[in-house]
Amino acid sequence: MSGSSPSAIASPPVQPAQGFGKKFGASLGMIKIAHTIFALPFAIIGWAWGVAAVKESAAINPELNEVAVRSLPVLAERVGAGPWAWTLIWVVIAMVGARSFAMAFNRIVDRKIDASNPRTAKRELVTGTLSLRFAWGVALFAALLFLTASAMINHQTLILAPLALVIIGGYSLTKRWTALCHLVLGLGLALAPLGGWLAAVGRPWDIASGNEWAPLGLTIFTSLEGAGNAVGESLAIVLQPSVVALALGVLLWVAGFDVIYSLQDEDFDRGYGLKSIPVRMSAKGALFISRLLHAGAMVCWILAIVFFDQTVRALSQGNGAGALVEYAPEHTLGAVSYLALVIAGVCLLYEHSLVKHDDLGRVDAAFFTMNGVISIVFALLVILDVFVIG
Repeated sequence: MSGSSPSAIASPPVQPAQGFGKKFGASLGMIKIAHTIFALPFAIIGWAWGVAAVKESAAINPELNEVAVRSLPVLAERVGAGPWAWTLIWVVIAMVGARSFAMAFNRIVDRKIDASNPRTAKRELVTGTLSLRFAWGVALFAALLFLTASAMINHQTLILAPLALVIIGGYSLTKRWTALCHLVLGLGLALAPLGGWLAAVGRPWDIASGNEWAPLGLTIFTSLEGAGNAVGESLAIVLQPSVVALALGVLLWVAGFDVIYSLQDEDFDRGYGLKSIPVRMSAKGALFISRLLHAGAMVCWILAIVFFDQTVRALSQGNGAGALVEYAPEHTLGAVSYLALVIAGVCLLYEHSLVKHDDLGRVDAAFFTMNGVISIVFALLVILDVFVIG
């Protein structure tokens, strides 16, 4: 870590990246594409839970048997894509676009800070490997990719997409004025399971209620009232107990490991006037807060599994099934999902054992390796549980 008085870091001149291949490689380094591994599995969990809810509705209400197929836009029909393949592909593209925008925007607005921090002084915009103009191009392309993917899914995702961009982009500015910036980052990644869920359930629920949409999910609002009603309907679909609990768990989990990661810059941030929990509470206090956040994440994920059956039941019965006293959902979560929780808990305990307030040598292993294992294993087991075992 640096001392308390940051200064510009003198680095040897670096040649700008030339040609598509080198610029593409440098862009991947700038946006750290591998870090998509944190949020993408949870987006797929949200999508899988939404698919399960739609299938439950179709099973208990014969009129909805073709709802998923009818919900496909014209382009999907022309290329022969099935409903779930179509939405999953665009969920993945949306995630890549959203995270690429967030990282590119972060590098742009933080380039002067990065130039003064020894840990970040070799980033592409600081060294001149990529130009500021090119970075803006990457950010705008990624934002357009995200908006396009959202439009390809359904109008619910398209309506909420601009709000998502504001949140994930706004995180980069929050460390200038609040130590709660870690929670804002967590909120950005927590949108992943909510978006995945909405991708699966949004359009089918529109069709079921008679709200047909134009091809590709595009529309023009004729009044602010119409736009407000549409946003309200979107939020009503998103705010289901199990999905909200899953997203809150992601928020707390991400905030917890971001606190650990930010320990590396405690001295620099304090000298530069930036805000963070380590700056506010010192390393020892920050690690305690991180443990509390991760404990809260585990509680939320437990609740997400507990509430899953209730969420599927409520949506299915509310979608034309009526009051089915004997109804038992076909898609459920059980022992395998709780095993996923146990594995996640063990990984978090090990993560915290790697980092001490006076020894930050293994922060990278705690940050990337263990959290990557958590997201992948948790997603694989929960999805296996709902579709194969449940």
